[in-house]
Amino acid sequence: MRIKERIAAEKKAAQDILAKGEENLTDEEFEQLKQHVSEAKKLEERAALLKDGAEILDNAAEGKNPEQKKEENAVTAKSIGEHFANELKAKGLDVAQAKTINFETSEFNVKANTDVNATGGATGDNAPYLTELDTPVFATRQDLRIIDLFAKGTMGGQVLKYPVYGKLEGKPGETDEGAAAAHTHFPDPTWESDTLHTITDMWELTDDMIDDLPYVVSEINDHNQYEFDLVKETDIWTSDGSGVKVKGLLARIPEDSVIANTSTEPLEDRIFSAITMIKKNVNFAADGLVISPEDYKTLRLKRDKNGQYYGGGFFLPPYNGTGTLVIQQTPWGLPTVVTPTQAKGDCVVGAFFRGGKVISRGTRTLKTSDSHKDNFETGVTAFRLKERCTLQVKYPYAFVKVSTDETKVVAQSDDSGIAVQSDEPVADTETAKTAKTVKAAK
Repeated sequence: MRIKERIAAEKKAAQDILAKGEENLTDEEFEQLKQHVSEAKKLEERAALLKDGAEILDNAAEGKNPEQKKEENAVTAKSIGEHFANELKAKGLDVAQAKTINFETSEFNVKANTDVNATGGATGDNAPYLTELDTPVFATRQDLRIIDLFAKGTMGGQVLKYPVYGKLEGKPGETDEGAAAAHTHFPDPTWESDTLHTITDMWELTDDMIDDLPYVVSEINDHNQYEFDLVKETDIWTSDGSGVKVKGLLARIPEDSVIANTSTEPLEDRIFSAITMIKKNVNFAADGLVISPEDYKTLRLKRDKNGQYYGGGFFLPPYNGTGTLVIQQTPWGLPTVVTPTQAKGDCVVGAFFRGGKVISRGTRTLKTSDSHKDNFETGVTAFRLKERCTLQVKYPYAFVKVSTDETKVVAQSDDSGIAVQSDEPVADTETAKTAKTVKAAK
């Protein structure tokens, strides 16, 4: 049996023992596990030694010493990344092994500044620029920022039990000498238990692809991590807590912490009312707004009768203001997350950092392996991404759900010519000025 096959056999035997579960292993099985692991390491060292010996013989047959070989690799490599990969291969190492031994490459040599520039043709350094490629188009990506609004935490167990507080009662106040002190308190809390939920993703790549198309492999890995982030964010925001799902934030907002579509206030006023509700209910300052792209567009493109954008025009600074235009304004100064994760029709104002916390069990892990029998035989490497997380919300009244439906809004206007809501056509500036003059004359 060849050394690689013996290594695989030892690893397979070790995995079979581990599969029984740590709590089920006998002392004898622990000893067997130790022997299999030790033998696998010994065989790997032997394989590396044989590889180094073969390299020395090859160099001797070519009449080259190791330093000359390194020089050749450095000249052949077209980039520092390729140079790094060449030297890893020469040492028989992979990236994971290189990290554990603090691997360092030799100096990467570049061409002299006196060399003549040339295309080099189809095999030259500039070949990628001379070749037209039909590159794949990966899915469009949204910014994942809802989770960034929350505080972060870790836990060591599997179930987190914590108090959930209602509205703050009373407030501090000035007190006369000898008089009773002002009182504030939260009502007795209820208790919530949140269980860690596991999110996983797995994909497989051939060894040839990993070796020959590292750029594509990095794109695949990045794409899968992005999709993983998207699932995590969507669950923490929208899931109802049924089955294996996290109980998301939207499912935790109290019924009396909602500004419904029956409000006669325009959306911008409702958002400010939500800020005020949070301050009144839990005495926290709101620090975030989450809104859908469609609803944000409606809010951002609001104009007065003169056709001026309240948030600033596409060539002008903000309305009645000075300075540089910021395309994505933040209503009332709230950090704003515009995301399809929030459905059209509602938005959420919250004191995210103090009101909630995204909790993980350790860090996200990415494991790779080709030890499965079929994978080893066919040259396939499996990648498995895993994270265990949950959402803690101690102060549900730190969040207000706000309807973006303005069908009940009452039109507001004054002599300034500004209308918060109006179905009238937007007139040009000169027409609006003329109408205002006529109105004043009347």
